[in-house]
Amino acid sequence: MDLESLGHASATYQQDPRVIAVCLKAVGVTEPHLRLNGVAYYRVDDIVSAIQHLATIDAKAAAESVDQ
Repeated sequence: MDLESLGHASATYQQDPRVIAVCLKAVGVTEPHLRLNGVAYYRVDDIVSAIQHLATIDAKAAAESVDQ
């Protein structure tokens, strides 16, 4: 199982870690898989699901702005 911190996910996906944290909650991830030295680590699959959720929201917003 691969784990990733919000800081690493933020750098990888070019998103604010606070936004990723909110999206994690939106996809049903309430707790990190591991907390080590104060750093929360989440499963990479959960991070990817959160990023996909964010991309869906962004795509809908972009489509709505084009329609107007």
